[in-house]
Amino acid sequence: MDFIHKSGYIHLDLKPANILIDFGGCVKIADFGLARSWPTPKGVDSEGDRQYLALESLSGHYDKSSDIFSLGIIMAEIAANCEMPHYGDSWTQLRSGQFDKVLPSLTWSADSNTLLRDVNGEPIPADTCNSVEPFLMSDSEPSSLAALHLRERWQAEVDKAPSFMTQHTDLNSMDCVVRSMLHQDPAYRPTAEQLYQCFGCQWVAQRRGAGATVYEGNFGPDSDVYEVFDDHPDAMDTS
Repeated sequence: MDFIHKSGYIHLDLKPANILIDFGGCVKIADFGLARSWPTPKGVDSEGDRQYLALESLSGHYDKSSDIFSLGIIMAEIAANCEMPHYGDSWTQLRSGQFDKVLPSLTWSADSNTLLRDVNGEPIPADTCNSVEPFLMSDSEPSSLAALHLRERWQAEVDKAPSFMTQHTDLNSMDCVVRSMLHQDPAYRPTAEQLYQCFGCQWVAQRRGAGATVYEGNFGPDSDVYEVFDDHPDAMDTS
């Protein structure tokens, strides 16, 4: 999106159906049927899908911030695992800053249901998890030690998570970033470049260079793994 905007264009029809992923894992933005040069002349009709449409677009005001709004709606839809409204009160509330009436928290929490894994990194079936829980309160049986060890490993993974993943009030949390993208005043929305430079995106970017990761904890390899393999970008710890 940053490339599109810096090239002097705005897309005006961003939605999941127009974001493609090729076999190499590269994301591509498609369908430039409504795209316009920027600044957009007055009177141009480029109204995209209402689910992802910024409110100002209904009045014929198109800008780079309109694309930012659409991307924010897409991120909210993915993070909340819900379908965005086409119309009605919820549609209006999303465009007037009343997010709490429409969206759940978009930030992962240690208090939420979390996938537990065994010592080999394999997911633990739900029925096994339920049977393990009672033993956490007692050290009188051998099985309780294994359960306690399992809980300690899980807690260690949780402790490694940066605050933007676990605290919705963190300025770099998904909640805060998406809300800024959906700001009712287009002038207060971040640019595509600012979004990419935010801490969360940079944190993830440093941990997505591995093409053959089998399991690296809940949050990817630790930073020391990258320091060791700095000169060997193809090397990968798959423990």
